[in-house]
Amino acid sequence: WRNTAPGGANPAVTENRRRRLAYISPLPPVRSGIADYSADLLPELSEHYDVEVIVDQAEAMTDPWIRENCPIRSPQWLIDHAGQYERVLYHFGNSPFHEHMFALLEKVPGVVVLHDFYLSAVQAYRELNGRASGAWTRALYAGHGYRAVQERFDASDADEVTWRYPANLPVLQRAIGVVV
Repeated sequence: WRNTAPGGANPAVTENRRRRLAYISPLPPVRSGIADYSADLLPELSEHYDVEVIVDQAEAMTDPWIRENCPIRSPQWLIDHAGQYERVLYHFGNSPFHEHMFALLEKVPGVVVLHDFYLSAVQAYRELNGRASGAWTRALYAGHGYRAVQERFDASDADEVTWRYPANLPVLQRAIGVVV
């Protein structure tokens, strides 16, 4: 993700061809500020990249510009075709709309835009709802040690622990770059 190329050329262009960008984020109609932000950002990125959006959401895409200008792919598509992308960009937030990104980041490295420093609520959601066994506990241990894990199991209310510990270290370690 260099800002300049030799001779001042556009770094998003290689041999007269724009680079492919996999853009992983919730998108409208998902009720998320990140979805709205992404809908505003994608037209700007498309001036420099061939953008393909990667979504895992039940609602059908409603943004007309995205539907007309960006291929819409599934997380499995990205796993199967990861080598076809020069750039992979994840937009992480602290809500269930981002739960699929943790496992995806393990398989397909990329740059993470960290919209929320705390990822503990989505990590807790993944674990407590059976989506990713032990995910929150492992993230607490990795980033905060045994005491955080003990507090997780001793707390009468999980919210107490989610607001105390960010539980973001596994994401930061797996990212090839981080934008905050």
